[in-house]
Amino acid sequence: MLWIERNARKFFIALMGGTAILIGLVILPLPLPFGIILIPIGFFILALEFAWARRVLDRVQAKTGRVGRAMKSMEDRAMGFVDRRFRSRLRQQVEIDADRGPDDRAA
Repeated sequence: MLWIERNARKFFIALMGGTAILIGLVILPLPLPFGIILIPIGFFILALEFAWARRVLDRVQAKTGRVGRAMKSMEDRAMGFVDRRFRSRLRQQVEIDADRGPDDRAA
C-alpha cells in the first residue's frame, strides 16, 4: 500500500508541477505577469518530490539575492504545510489499521 501511495503522490506532483510550468510557458508572452508567477510555482511543486527541481530552485535562489530568500521562505512554509498534512493522514491511517482486528484487514 505504501508503494502505491508513494508513486501516486509522485505522479500527482509531477502532473501538477509540470502543468503549472507548461501553462506558465504558454502564457509567458502575454502582457500579464502570470507566466512569471506560474513557472516558479511549478518548480516549487516539483521540488516536493524531485531532487533535480530542488537543485534548479537552489540555483535560481542563489542568483536572485533578496527575491531568492523570499522564495526560500515561501518554499519552507509550503513544505511544512505539506509535511504536516501527510503526517496527519498517515497517522490517521495507522490508527485506523490499529483499531481493526486481523479479521477486518482481510476483508
